[in-house]
Amino acid sequence: MASTSIDTFEVQLEELKRVFYPGDSVCGRVILKLREDLKIKEMRLECRGEAYVNWPEYSGSHTRYHYNKERYFNAMAVVFGGGKEIEISQCSEVFT
Repeated sequence: MASTSIDTFEVQLEELKRVFYPGDSVCGRVILKLREDLKIKEMRLECRGEAYVNWPEYSGSHTRYHYNKERYFNAMAVVFGGGKEIEISQCSEVFT
């Protein structure tokens, strides 16, 4: 659910690679800027690893399109909190 209390919610990765491979670590931080106090139970970050591919194959006036999608992982981590309601004051917070 979106809140009008949130001014900025940004995820910044340490490495600006577009592709990660098995065994790579993905590190970064979450930047949260609030307009006013906000009560939350926890902040979660969900990551999905997916790949998409598509290409056309031409034969005269006929075109055949090939495509596929594969999901490699779906992970969720609690960045802050743990189920008990917490009030975050109007400020800027950084969570690694």
